[in-house]
Amino acid sequence: MEKPLLVLKPNLVSAILPLFARSFAALLPIGITIMILSLLLKFLGFIGNSAKDLIAIVSAGFLAIAFFHMKYKLMMLHFTRYYFYKTHVISIFKFIKVRRDSLPYTQIANIKVNVSFWDRICRCGKIALNTAGKRNAGLRLYYIKNPHKIEKMLHSLIYEYYADVMERPAK
Repeated sequence: MEKPLLVLKPNLVSAILPLFARSFAALLPIGITIMILSLLLKFLGFIGNSAKDLIAIVSAGFLAIAFFHMKYKLMMLHFTRYYFYKTHVISIFKFIKVRRDSLPYTQIANIKVNVSFWDRICRCGKIALNTAGKRNAGLRLYYIKNPHKIEKMLHSLIYEYYADVMERPAK
């Protein structure tokens, strides 16, 4: 089997804060609803704890749920690897199931690098390898260290691939 030219994995340290913030924001309506219901039950006399204790318990529970939601996404990133070969790039997720996405260099229409403010602090970013004509097709590489360097490397791999293809004699 062909040996990869480069193997990348997501930078988990830089992913922790954004993933927690997204989990917190996504679950916030549920947390507010539970807080209102628990306070309503307290004022109706169904719950005997003080309002201060009730708020602390519900807040701790909400933070625990947000943490476990974030932990799931972090675990998904932990088991993902990106392999770069001479002719294609592969994303492999291996845990209970194996999901493998391959993208030949001939199908890459453009490369986009997205670096948020937090990613700039952590020196990482997201690289999107887009294909032409297909909606939501392509490959996303999340939380990659030095994304601009990897983008340049991808351009050089694509250029080398097309140079090799053009040099081959026609049959």
